[in-house]
Amino acid sequence: MIVQQGHRPDIRVFHIVLEALSAAKAMPAALNVMSLLRRSGTPPDSRAYTYALRACGGGAQSAQKVNQLLQEMADAGLTHDEDTFGAALLTFGHSRSWQRALDLFAETEATHPHLLTVDAWNRLLAVLVYSNEPERAVAKAAEMVERGLDLNADTYAQLLGAYALLADDAKVEALTAGMRAAGVPLTAECRYRVVRGYAMGGHLQHAENAFEAAAASGDAEPTMVKAMMRGCRRARDAQRAERWLRRALSMGLAPTASAWHLAVETAHEAGDAGAADALWRDAEAAGALSLYKAMWTFRGSNTLVVDVDQLSLLRHPLASALDLSGCDVGVASTAARAAARDLRRAPPPAVMYIYTGRSNPKQDEIAQAVTAIMRDDGARLSKEAGRGDIWKAEMSR
Repeated sequence: MIVQQGHRPDIRVFHIVLEALSAAKAMPAALNVMSLLRRSGTPPDSRAYTYALRACGGGAQSAQKVNQLLQEMADAGLTHDEDTFGAALLTFGHSRSWQRALDLFAETEATHPHLLTVDAWNRLLAVLVYSNEPERAVAKAAEMVERGLDLNADTYAQLLGAYALLADDAKVEALTAGMRAAGVPLTAECRYRVVRGYAMGGHLQHAENAFEAAAASGDAEPTMVKAMMRGCRRARDAQRAERWLRRALSMGLAPTASAWHLAVETAHEAGDAGAADALWRDAEAAGALSLYKAMWTFRGSNTLVVDVDQLSLLRHPLASALDLSGCDVGVASTAARAAARDLRRAPPPAVMYIYTGRSNPKQDEIAQAVTAIMRDDGARLSKEAGRGDIWKAEMSR
């Protein structure tokens, strides 16, 4: 609005906005702000580009946008600094664009070799491990040694993750012993990388053993549970997912909502709706679910608005909605079955609202699955006037 009215805000205003958008990974909004910055007559600086690069999340589209931003920097005569280089590498990791990360690393070595610090090398190792390229990560770590770089705890953590992905127990044990001999602590991050590597490589028993070793040392963390849930989902091993969650609860680890969601998806994809429902009940009992969001009528009209960023703790049926817009279909289906059960038990008027989003293909699939489940359970559904698809569900006695 300010730019459209012909004003030229201080670039620090844009920095504040872009920083907030980068934290939220709001790539489209960040790119729009960069466009507004140019239109205001103020050329973006390196700090603005850093925030814009950090706003890019995962997926092929984000990698393309990073390339576009890097090209814009070059065209504007801006050189890389440590922040822009690190932000670009991080985004290539999220999008698993490991080859582009290697290319950028080589380009930077040719033009700005001072930026290739140990931390930069560690970021490259992280990209390769996250992209499931453990052999390349091991090779790059060897190159670090050849160049005389001092490996630090983060380097060892990434290398342990690479060996775990390869299920090379001997190398994991040898590197761990070497760390102890060199006085490098085996941190919780190192243990997490081992658990994650084994789990994502499909070596679930090894992951379980590594998790128990972390627990014995007092280093077990909820992030390890989430990594194991990802491994279980890949293997469609619902029983192991349920066992690990119960083990985590018994240790007081409190698995995150995303870990519970992964476990529910695992059961759903394995075709076990009963197990998915049981996991959902356990998650609710643990207080890990927060899918009900605040809802209100927009400015005295009949248009409903669901604020996906504001939890509805009281779940008032006329002032909240079950927000399934960001879920996968397994979680959405399980949540719909639970909502139908709650609706049957609710005193009159038995009414609730369900929000399925603004109609992208994934949300369309969720809407179809959820509405079918609710109707099969006897609910009457109507699509309400609102921002995005909002459904009103009513249940007769």
